[in-house]
Amino acid sequence: MRTARNARIETFTNDGTFLAKWGSLGIGDGQFAALAGVAVDGNGNVYVADSERIQQFAPGGVFVLSWKFNGPVLSITGIAVDVGGNVYVAESYGVGKFLGFGLPRAAFGQFGLQGDQFDLPTGVAVGPSGDVYVTDSFDRVQKFSCP
Repeated sequence: MRTARNARIETFTNDGTFLAKWGSLGIGDGQFAALAGVAVDGNGNVYVADSERIQQFAPGGVFVLSWKFNGPVLSITGIAVDVGGNVYVAESYGVGKFLGFGLPRAAFGQFGLQGDQFDLPTGVAVGPSGDVYVTDSFDRVQKFSCP
């Protein structure tokens, strides 16, 4: 498991000027224990993947909400947000699609080496057309059209 030594999120302008930072080591709201990824939606909301939960922050770092995963999650390994505000989370057993406030919309993938299966997903990204790209530990990238 990764540890968050500095346990913080920092934001900068496009030219590198420091804007803000927030967070500390821990498991409470606004704290981080095992950072796994960060994504920003079109409104500037920041989503942070941390161990077995996702935390959402308003622009500037104000804590909004968090949601934890029910069921067998070994570790969150990536996060992405599409233009509609849906949050995609890669975790040990597959990829989940959530509304921005944590309500599940869809899940896809299962363990395996065939098409549409994953050998431990390692990251997720969303392209401009809404296609979802997932990397896994079998050194491959798979493309999905998500509902």
